[in-house]
Amino acid sequence: MDWMDHSARELASLIRRKQVSPVEAVQAALDRIVARHELNTFITGTAEQAMEAARQAEAEVLAGGTLPPLHGVPYSAKDLLLTAGVRTTMSSAIYESFVP
Repeated sequence: MDWMDHSARELASLIRRKQVSPVEAVQAALDRIVARHELNTFITGTAEQAMEAARQAEAEVLAGGTLPPLHGVPYSAKDLLLTAGVRTTMSSAIYESFVP
């Protein structure tokens, strides 16, 4: 199943109920990015960081306890937001190599 067909809220609920793992959700998102590469929607990919965060989120889900509302749900950040340690071009050649 393509978990990306759910809203963020629905996916968060599935993750909280352990019907979908954060790792599965992130992998589905990464697969969709690859499958639709012709759309050229991403400037800087962070697949390894996303998978590491997904593994951490999954461990926290399995440990139980209170989780933030969108815990484990993959997301992408607009290239206009400063992202520490990740190239942020702001869609400008001037910032082509800028890493905040």
